Amino acid sequence: MFTRTCLSLSDVVVLAKAARAEAEQNGWKLTIAIVDAGGHLLHLERMDGAMPMTIDLSVQKARTAAMAGRETKPMEDAVNGGKFAILSATGVTPLEGGIPLIYKGEVVGGIGASGANSAQDAQCGMVAAEALIRL
Repeated sequence: MFTRTCLSLSDVVVLAKAARAEAEQNGWKLTIAIVDAGGHLLHLERMDGAMPMTIDLSVQKARTAAMAGRETKPMEDAVNGGKFAILSATGVTPLEGGIPLIYKGEVVGGIGASGANSAQDAQCGMVAAEALIRL
């Protein structure tokens, strides 16, 4: 048997707060999604003014990062570079803004943000991922 580390609700609230604070500080209107290691939604918040389409995009980015165990930006870069095969993978959203949540070397989930430009979405996710290290 294996023992796995899992995100608690209090952990998720801390991570979402960190991502939201980064967005608010910069005037970005985002939707923030946090999933567990299996890609199951744990938390979703749509900031005032965030577009409705950002809901699905943030969840898809978070799931992709959690399931792949890596950021989604290299996947977007690959598609932009002509490597379209990744688009055939079920459930993969190759758009920057998905960050895996890694605790003590183990993927425990993913965070996805959508609503600003892709680099800004990723910046908010990275702030949350860095907050996880301090838990």
